Order: sequence, then structure tokens, then C-alpha cells
Amino acid sequence: LLLFLLLLENSSLGIKALPTSSIGKETGKEIFIYTTGYDGPIDNGDDWQFFDFQMCTSVVTMGPAPSGLVSIAHKKNVKVLEAVVLDDDVTNSSAVAAWVQLLTMSAAKKNLDGYVVQDIRHQNSKATSSDVIAVVQSLKLALNKTQTISVAVPAGKISGLYDVHGLVSQAGVDNIVLLAFDTPVALKQAMPNIDIQTIQQEVHSLSAKVEVSKIIVVLPWFGWNFRCSESETSMLLAKEVPPCNANPPHFNSYTASFDGWNVRASYASIRHLMAKTPSLKPAYDNSTQTSWIIARDSDNDSNHLIWYDDPKSLSLKYSSCGSLGVGGVGVWTADNVDYNSPTSADKDDIVAMWKSLDSFLQTENVHHVRHQKLNTKSSSSHDTHNKIRALRRARVPKRHNVGIPGYDPCEKHTHEENAGCSVGLMCLSPSLPEALHESGQCYPVAPKMQFSSRAVVPPLPSTFVFERATVYNYLNLVMPDDGNSDKTGNTSGYGFMNQFVPQLMLGEALCGSTGPIGDYQTGSCDIINPLTTWVIQSQYFFGVLNKSGIPDPAGVSWVAHAVTGKTIPVFPGQIIVTNFTLLENGTWYLDMYAEGDKQQLSRVQVDHPYMNPKFSWLHPDFNHTLVGACNEVYNLQPRYGDVPRPWIMNITVKATQSPVSWFSEWSVNEGGDQCPVVGLQNVSLNTVLSDDGLEQTAIFSAL
Repeated sequence: LLLFLLLLENSSLGIKALPTSSIGKETGKEIFIYTTGYDGPIDNGDDWQFFDFQMCTSVVTMGPAPSGLVSIAHKKNVKVLEAVVLDDDVTNSSAVAAWVQLLTMSAAKKNLDGYVVQDIRHQNSKATSSDVIAVVQSLKLALNKTQTISVAVPAGKISGLYDVHGLVSQAGVDNIVLLAFDTPVALKQAMPNIDIQTIQQEVHSLSAKVEVSKIIVVLPWFGWNFRCSESETSMLLAKEVPPCNANPPHFNSYTASFDGWNVRASYASIRHLMAKTPSLKPAYDNSTQTSWIIARDSDNDSNHLIWYDDPKSLSLKYSSCGSLGVGGVGVWTADNVDYNSPTSADKDDIVAMWKSLDSFLQTENVHHVRHQKLNTKSSSSHDTHNKIRALRRARVPKRHNVGIPGYDPCEKHTHEENAGCSVGLMCLSPSLPEALHESGQCYPVAPKMQFSSRAVVPPLPSTFVFERATVYNYLNLVMPDDGNSDKTGNTSGYGFMNQFVPQLMLGEALCGSTGPIGDYQTGSCDIINPLTTWVIQSQYFFGVLNKSGIPDPAGVSWVAHAVTGKTIPVFPGQIIVTNFTLLENGTWYLDMYAEGDKQQLSRVQVDHPYMNPKFSWLHPDFNHTLVGACNEVYNLQPRYGDVPRPWIMNITVKATQSPVSWFSEWSVNEGGDQCPVVGLQNVSLNTVLSDDGLEQTAIFSAL
């Protein structure tokens, strides 16, 4: 029997009830539980009898709601909604009237609490979003006041016939249900059902059109099984997600099924597969917060990459939804687990699946609102802008006039109040009290350790003066430097400001360098400047002490240097990957690229500190660093533009051996004495560890 066929089986029907959660429904939040229902497209019998009704507020049936479900749900103070498809011609008034009358009569007969318009399809080319709004409004008015109407929106599909703002403001829709799954279908590649960054991005897009409290995010209790063209048995030993080229799945809307080798797989079937094949080792991808396994189909000599969500990934994703302030979350579908399994392990796992919803109920929405305005006094010259940026990066107190101090980034530092600045900063980093904005907890550095991030390119701001304003988003490593006080004996008073900082940039940005090794200078961009679209570029900034150089405001002489990689245009919605890698020979690679297009790589190769062959990164002076991420802006509100949002980033630090005692919880700060970033509203930040304790991931969003 082919291994992958196990993933096509329906889970067996349950007759034994499992313990329910003790969490009540006193939070005011919505929990939508989808079920195929007895008479739905997939006959899963009476699985609804084993649902945790203490956890949910509404059960949504895909098909006619069984009378027994309605009776039990109402006794538990749970609503029952039917999911319906709007496939009647919305431009045909007679067809619309018949559709509305049928649903109204059915709701009264079955004692339903309302409907979810699950899909809008098979419409003629003349149909508009206004037609859809009018139809939904007619249904809303025809139902009684206690019955609700929600409209489901597939992830990535909030345009066309889906005018969510009009559906809420004009048609009176109670909730917009975000179906947060099946992104492999839309993007046509082997990937998770949905990663945590896409959830955050989709919520941000919807919240720009409707109140975030009206959004219900439904997550999948099923996975995707991809048949890979790669057949090497070595894939079975992969510790990280291997490449998998698979024919993209195709959804046939008429048969409501997926065509091709790549198929949906219920969570129960994945559990059955792992139980039957003990050699399968489930793995976890921290960058997407999703579980995966590689299964071998020996009959066809093919490998299958199976992405799925489990209690761990669901808890993190539901928690992230809570932090974003959405009105509710949900399950697609609660029939994807096997309530009839005789094993205690399966029973415990099912309880854990239901319990994952608790992470949403117990997560507070965090609001950070800043009203302080930035100083809008700006310079029209590159020289002034460069000096402002160099001064900030040099970390020199304004009253210090005896030379640049050596800087160990793991020591605590304080600054004076800097009133009248035009710089805005909002950073996140491992917690280190009184640390500077680019800095956080001291982490060790060693070959084969990994510091990386995945970040979503935000939309261009609605207002932005490219010739005046500047935006940088980045993950950076701040290395120890020397200065005049010989903090790093290896470099003996040679240089300072050791910063690895690949950046996403917009506006009047610094993004070029010229000169041979040892004499890198800041230069003009290799594409148009100011930058009117987003670009990425890997960068290394440092300073070299030089008594004949230009005096800086602190009274010492130094020359700023920059080493930059290729400048690459990127676009809103793309995911940008940043990787810092230290090789065994002491060379650092600073890489930045758009996910899925590594051919367009911006790399800076840093063989030596300060690009000087006399020094080595393997010297003990450089065996630690500060890792952090920042959103840095110049000359934005109120005169020259809005802060681009959302800023969505996952940051992963991977150690080489356990136990890891130095991981620290990440936190958000706004630069302390620097001007705060304006336009900040909703911030979510969670820090998680991998099961083996070797990887730490900070999951961040600012909407």
C-alpha cells in the first residue's frame, strides 16, 4: 500500500467522547468551528457530538445542519450557522429574490442562527461588488434581528467581488471570515497551508477596510501532501525543509476537489501515517511556524513533503491573531481529527488541538500609540544626511569630547535626551536593560551559527516625499569595536562602529560604496536615487580612526566607510530573507534576497574586521555580538510622509550545540532617547524555542 494513500483516507468516526476544555465563553471573542456535517460534501457522521462546546461560540456546517446538532448547540449556548454558496446570478433580481426566500424559510424551519456566505462563484462578467452587497443586504434584512450574516473571504482575495468595506458598512455583515489556508493553491508551490507572516499580512490588509474586531481568522486542521520530483532517499534525513518541486494543485470549483498529485491531508491521516511508520520524524519550521515530514512512496520511488499544523503551530498562530486584535478565530474543520482513535496518545492530541484555541482567548491585544511629532527640519544635501546617520551609528554622547570610546556592545550604555532630532526608531531585540536601540542581549558568535530573518515588504505609504523622507528596515549584528580605549586589543585603536546591516530601503537612502579594500567610501546608489520603490542591499558600516580626517561632532578624527552589495528592487508582499553566516575560515557572508529568487542575491563578503587583512573575526574580541532589528525613519510625519506599515518580521537565531543558556526573551523598544516612530498602533511580539532548544524565533508585527 502506498504511503501517501494514507493521507487520502477520511478519519474514522468516533463514538467515545473526549474530555472538554474548561475555558468558557466569557471573553467576548468569537470561535467559529466548521464541520462538514452529516449531510455535507464529506460524510463524517456525527463527529459534532464530540466537539468542545465550552470552547466555541458558533458551529458552521458545510451543508444542512443536523437537527441534533442544533438542539445540543443551543443547550450549550452555541450558535449554529450554515455555510452557503452564492452562485445564483447576482444581476438577476428574480433569482436573487428566490435565493433569499429559500434561505429565510430554511433558517426559520431549522431554527438556525444565521448564515456564512462561504463562496461567491459562477457569476457573469457583468456582476460587480455592488451587486453582491445588494444581495447580501437583502438577505440580512429578510432574517430576524437575532440572526447573523458573515461573509468568508479566501486569503489573498479581498478585491474583485469582495468589497469587504461595503459588505460591512452597507450590507450590515456581522463578521468577515478570513479563510487562512490553501495558499499553496494560490502561489502554486509546495509550501505550508499558511505561514504566520501571511496571517499577519492578511489581517493588516483586511483591517485597512473593516474594523479588526469584525475579522474572524479560520485556521486549518489539515495539511498538504506534495509529491516531489526529487527522488533522492537523502531527503528522508533532511533536518531543514528540503527543496520540493511539485506540480501545483488545481482546485476544480465545480467538483469542489483538488486535481493532481498534491492533495489535502487530514490531521488524523497524518497522525495515522506517523503511527504506522515510526521511522518518520516530524520536524518544525520556525520561519513559518509549521510542522512538516518527508514520507517515502517506495512503489513509485518518490518523496512526499507534507506540511501540516499541529497543537504547537496552531497555538502560536492563534496567539498571534489575538495579539493583532481580531474579533475571533476558527477551525477548518473540526472533523479532521479521529475522535474514535483507541490510543491515549491520539486522545491527548485531540484535546491539545482544541486547547490550542485557548492561546487566542488568553492573548491580549497590545496597543502602542505614539503622538509625538518628529522634527521636520531636513537637509537637502547628502553630506548633512550622512553626518546625521554616521553620528547616530557612532553612538557618541554629545558632550563627550575626549575621543571615541571603545565599544563593547554587551555592556550597558545610556544617552542623554536628544530633543529636536528628525530621526525615528522602533527596534526589537533580546532584552538587555539600558541597551542602545540597535542592540540587545549579547549572543555568542561561532562558525555555523545562524542569524536570519524573513520580513514582508510593506505597501508604499499613501503619502511619501521620496526626495525628503527615508525609511530603513533591517536585522543587524553590532560587533565590538575599538576606538581610542582599546576595547578590542586585536585591532589596537584602529576602528569603531562595526555594524552588519543588510537593509530594505526607500527614499533618500545611503546605498552605495566605492574604493578598494581598506578605503571603502559611501557612494551614490547604483540605481536611481532617491529610491521611489523598495530596494534591498546588503551593507557593512565601519569607521577608521584617522587624525588627519574630518573632525566629527565629538571632537575626534575619523572616516566613515561602507561596503555594499548589489542593489535589488523588490515589491510589496514579497518576503525578504536576511542571513548572517560565519565560515570556518573567519569570513562573514551578509546575504539578502527575495524568497524564491536567490539568483538575485545581495551579498557582502567581509573577510576581516574593517576590511583590513591584519585583523581576524576569529579573534576572541569578536566572539560575541548584539542582534536586533529596527525600523529607522528620517523626516516623515507630519510633513514628508507616513511610516510604511505593516512591518512583519520573523527572526531566528540557531545555535550549534545544546544546552543553550544564553537565549533571552525579545522585547520592543523605540530607541530610548531617539525620536519615536510615529504611526505605530498594533504591536505583536512572541518569542518561541524549537523542540530541540537550538533555535529561537521572534515573531513580530507592527500594523
